Amino acid sequence: SKQVHTQGSTLILPCVSIGNVPQLAVDLLINTLEATRIGIIHTSTLLPISSSTSGFDHLPKEQRSVPVEVYQTSDSKWTILQQRSPPLPKHQKKWARELVEFIKQGEFAKVVLLTSSDAALRADKMIDNASNICTLAISCKSDDELVLGLQSLALNPLHEQSNEMESLQQLHSAGVAKPFLRLCQEAQLPVVVLVAL
Repeated sequence: SKQVHTQGSTLILPCVSIGNVPQLAVDLLINTLEATRIGIIHTSTLLPISSSTSGFDHLPKEQRSVPVEVYQTSDSKWTILQQRSPPLPKHQKKWARELVEFIKQGEFAKVVLLTSSDAALRADKMIDNASNICTLAISCKSDDELVLGLQSLALNPLHEQSNEMESLQQLHSAGVAKPFLRLCQEAQLPVVVLVAL
């Protein structure tokens, strides 16, 4: 069997959040990059679901879908986690802790978190934003290539101030994003966040 390498890879993961935009984006990434499934994550924190097909053109149709699947590109540069079901009631923080532990064990270079937030609840100063996609960087270096690339796309920061904790307060109906990002901040794990409003 093929050996799995995650050290130095960039992990992309979605939050089950309003509109399911992050999960749909991850499905498109997996299909476009023709990433292969390298594993699954067993957890008791998520709603148990299963499907009899993979749902991807390039993968065997009989490959069963489960709540959390891990995919990787052939060059191991990108590792993509697909989460298909939400945490059970009162299990968000536990799932956030499990994700952080997975990231630490995998020794990923950085994490790209995709989430969505209820645009109706955004702060007044965010209403004039030209873009419906905002960014937030947690524990990233100022010269981080991915952060600079997103800035060059003129995507708006989630909050005008550099206070990360204040920025997190702008996330509404964003699934596990808040507890997960607080844990990443405590552990000094570099995370780039893309938020669809």
